[in-house]
Amino acid sequence: MTIDNESPKNTELLLKKLTLFQDECYSHLFSHKFETLMRMNLRSFHDFLESCYFQTVQMKTIKYLKLNNKNLPWSVPHSSCLIDKVFTNKYCSFELARAKLLETKRKEQEEKARLEQEERMHKEQEERAKRELQSDAKEEQKGEEDKKEEKEEDKKEESKEDCEEDELLEQTLQQKDHTKTPEEIAQEIERKSQVRLTIRAIEFDWIFDDHRGKSFLRALSKTNDLELFSLSIIRTIVLFLWEYYRKVVFIFLLIPFLINFAVFIVYATY
Repeated sequence: MTIDNESPKNTELLLKKLTLFQDECYSHLFSHKFETLMRMNLRSFHDFLESCYFQTVQMKTIKYLKLNNKNLPWSVPHSSCLIDKVFTNKYCSFELARAKLLETKRKEQEEKARLEQEERMHKEQEERAKRELQSDAKEEQKGEEDKKEEKEEDKKEESKEDCEEDELLEQTLQQKDHTKTPEEIAQEIERKSQVRLTIRAIEFDWIFDDHRGKSFLRALSKTNDLELFSLSIIRTIVLFLWEYYRKVVFIFLLIPFLINFAVFIVYATY
């Protein structure tokens, strides 16, 4: 009723409230009123349209993707497969493989650290037993040897820490060396061939309905609100639908025009 009466203040308030709740789809409730809203030329309507994007959990997890089409933004139709295994298997295989590789490396490092700690404790116990069996006459000499061994162990620990810092630095800088496994090299090559992007979906599922889709495009073509075409969501919809409608325009408008034009030229000449 508010939109039918074209009440600017009430409509502004309504659209602002709907914009705050972006987890729900409201556009289909009054998509048949878009022509009226375009005619009212409200800023809140622009904000509402820009809030009609949404992202599933799978979309948020994908940061890189290998695309055959390098022209962005890249628009494709989507369905419920965006929230099930079809989408995950098709687009998330690289991320899953990478996560699995990192998890395997983490477990290997933890196991290696545990074994080193056990070995170090075993050596300490052996050295302690040897010191207890030694005679009092050799206590002073053993004390010096212990100090020497402790210094050597400290040097080894410092050297080990330096090696770990160097390894961490190399990983941070992603330097290439012969120590990387084939899986890591393959992951790096795959990452270089991918494009960083953000995947979002538009909730205008009703745009594929024949009547409402045509009504929306007809209203868009008649509007005097040119700022609508500066909205990313409107540009995306128009470019996406143009991929389908340009074939219709070519077959049913351009070809008949060329035939009529050729017939007119022939008739006028002869």
